[in-house]
Amino acid sequence: MKKAIVLILPIFFLAQSCNILTSGLTGKGGSGSRGVFISTDNGQTWQESNALTAGGSISGANVNRLVVDRNDSKNLLAVTGNSGVYASNDSGATWFQFLPNVSGHDAYLNPQNSQEIVVAGVSGSRPAIVKSIDGGGAWTQVYSHPVAEAAVTAIVYDQRNPAILYAGLSTGTIIKSIDGGLNWNILVTHKDRVVRLLLSANGSTLYMLGRAQGLKKSNDGGRTWTDLELPEKTTEHNDLAFENPANANVLYLAASTGLYKTTDGGGRWSKLSIPATPSVTQVSAVTVSGANNSQVFAAVRSTIYRSDDGGASWRTQSLPTNRVVSGIIIDPQEPSRVYAGLKEP
Repeated sequence: MKKAIVLILPIFFLAQSCNILTSGLTGKGGSGSRGVFISTDNGQTWQESNALTAGGSISGANVNRLVVDRNDSKNLLAVTGNSGVYASNDSGATWFQFLPNVSGHDAYLNPQNSQEIVVAGVSGSRPAIVKSIDGGGAWTQVYSHPVAEAAVTAIVYDQRNPAILYAGLSTGTIIKSIDGGLNWNILVTHKDRVVRLLLSANGSTLYMLGRAQGLKKSNDGGRTWTDLELPEKTTEHNDLAFENPANANVLYLAASTGLYKTTDGGGRWSKLSIPATPSVTQVSAVTVSGANNSQVFAAVRSTIYRSDDGGASWRTQSLPTNRVVSGIIIDPQEPSRVYAGLKEP
């Protein structure tokens, strides 16, 4: 990603001043900053971290996904729906605009080669996937869908072979590539917006979280699927996380009715008790620490909850904003460093 600073930033900032860059990032719904907040003490305190390297701020960016480079965790991507993709190479202290012309929903950094980056979203009003093999210096569109008013909303890779990718669309279509995204085949269409895709560490179990219909599971590479129902009716399903990708049976699911956990691959679910206001049950994000699988972070609006015992008890910290936490990630090399992406309610 460092190479992109030289190749992209001078061109972009000659064309647009910082004021122009941030002026289009205002929106309705809530008040306070969006963008990225960071905790360096395991979620006990949080600070806004939205400064651009050339001046200005990404505090108006609607962050759909945060991605960390597992080879060098100082490198991050903030994938936004209203102002492209931003990158940081200093642990989120500053950001630069990485890919301005894509409305981003998800991204993938090849864990075997950080120069390979894949971004899923919308380009030119159509669902698209774009790829760079030189750390963002040049981009190639490797997938485009003919249906306008749709988006590629999720992407996941096979940890055994990162050239195998699965992507999901807002139309419910699941597609697969076995050559790093150069070619794609349609697997199935579920007719529900794909919110999240998770693949177990051994590549045998693929989960798809749909916005309305909820969770589905495939044990044959996405050819056939099984519905996994929660114990109560839920209108919105927002996020999904493995406790440990090596164990595909233990998952956390964030939904409009609360936070749920399964230990048998979705056969049975328990609802976790989060100390939120009874009238506010919408859990927007969830993640689990790779260094300590008992440590869980979840979010309700702009409040972040941390559990150190697998969801039995929680500590609470509110962010100084009324925006909604859309995603939480934990630094794999420095687990006390936690990032939260925010967007409009």
